[in-house]
Amino acid sequence: MTLSSIVFSVVMEMVLPGLAGWYFLDRRLGTKIVFLVLGLVVGVVGGMIHLVRMLSPKDSASDKKPGGRGRSPSGSS
Repeated sequence: MTLSSIVFSVVMEMVLPGLAGWYFLDRRLGTKIVFLVLGLVVGVVGGMIHLVRMLSPKDSASDKKPGGRGRSPSGSS
């Protein structure tokens, strides 16, 4: 995955919930910016979580589980 696609996806994850909250909920319910702010908060938190998960080192889950397919304690497979 290229850097530009990663940046674009994270930015869209952060912005789209706020825009959707404003356009659909705030306009229809007559509220000022309540759902815009809530959508932006949810989007930023979700985008940050996704960004941290994408940038963290890729460890296979089987290496962490006891009895997984990781290396055996003796070093042989």
